[in-house]
Amino acid sequence: MLDVVRADPSADLQPLRMLLTDPTATRPVADGPDLSRRRFVTRRAAAEYLAPLLHPIRQRIVDDGGVWSWLGLYYFEDTVRRREEMPHLPARDHDIFLFPQRGQSMARKYRHYLWSAWRLQLAHGETARYLLDRELTEFGDLAKALFGSPSRFNAVGIIPLVGQLYIEGSRTKRGFTSGPGSLWHLTRVLEQLERTYDVYGMTAEALFRILPADFDHWRL
Repeated sequence: MLDVVRADPSADLQPLRMLLTDPTATRPVADGPDLSRRRFVTRRAAAEYLAPLLHPIRQRIVDDGGVWSWLGLYYFEDTVRRREEMPHLPARDHDIFLFPQRGQSMARKYRHYLWSAWRLQLAHGETARYLLDRELTEFGDLAKALFGSPSRFNAVGIIPLVGQLYIEGSRTKRGFTSGPGSLWHLTRVLEQLERTYDVYGMTAEALFRILPADFDHWRL
């Protein structure tokens, strides 16, 4: 169906909407919340709306592909980028609503717009504000480095460390993706350090102390 929308952004979306209540494609969730449609511009907006509603059932749905696929489809028209009022779809359907099912690789779930926003706030709160306050569908270098690796995403100190190194105010620092001490240099260094340190359980301050001198000037 999404291929039809890609080919013709003005295509009728009613067949997609009908899947939400199709008894052959859906099942009820016990104690499921009452949801309403709304426009999510940022990850924070999505997380702050969904977190309290999903709180009572959060343990049951954290990896439930059916629930997150349904939510992604329900908010499909509110989350996809638009060009001249027409939906502009990403290359991969998983980013929108096709959450991995049990038995499939869970690495893709970190790209799911709504799930990643929800988990980011629950796991990291305001230490991840530089990611939360960005557009929900934005996957630039910061998001690729952190959302592309479950280990980095779930680490205690890596997300706050990246914020301390490469964010100034609400903007990324100039040249943060290349050269000594850059973002991609950091990912390579962390992979080396994990051989001798528990880098995914260390705080941002502890991580900074074991980084090579190349990173010192980024902290200023």
